[in-house]
Amino acid sequence: FLAIIDDEVLRDEFYCQIMKQLTENNIVMSEERGWDLMWLATGLFPPSQILLKELQEFLKTRPHQIAKESLQRLQKTLKSGNRKNPPYIVEVESIRNRSLQIFHKIYYPDDTDEAFLIESSSRARELIEEISKSFNLKSNEGFGLFVKIKDKVISVPENYFIFDFIYELLQWAKSNMPSRNNDQP
Repeated sequence: FLAIIDDEVLRDEFYCQIMKQLTENNIVMSEERGWDLMWLATGLFPPSQILLKELQEFLKTRPHQIAKESLQRLQKTLKSGNRKNPPYIVEVESIRNRSLQIFHKIYYPDDTDEAFLIESSSRARELIEEISKSFNLKSNEGFGLFVKIKDKVISVPENYFIFDFIYELLQWAKSNMPSRNNDQP
């Protein structure tokens, strides 16, 4: 996905190949995997303006439930911009299990926690706003998100996509915090 994210021509080719796979495909497993890829891709990057109308029309005319979800994701991606990294493993597992809402648990300093809906297009500042609303705060100024891994506490930049940040954080942790049994941090 990394090469595709940065190259508009590859993004268009990727979408064309998925649409081809989803057109008159008699192999059920192949079609379902095609819809998985479509759902993931529409949450990461849009096609070029040249292909955009065709992709939107394609998604509007398909009866598959994932088509509608993919169209909604595409609209959000057009508004929020391209992600920088491949799908986070939670997104992949979500589409594989056809559980299209992803909730992420947020832990508070008082040892309580709360689950929040996180979308592929969710940025840290949006999550801070949702957390502030859950506490009925008048303002979220001065608040931030932090991730703790072992003895490290790392601030999540407000403009970062949540899943991009977690992906990069896990990549960093794998190379800087090796474990004895190679478990993920």
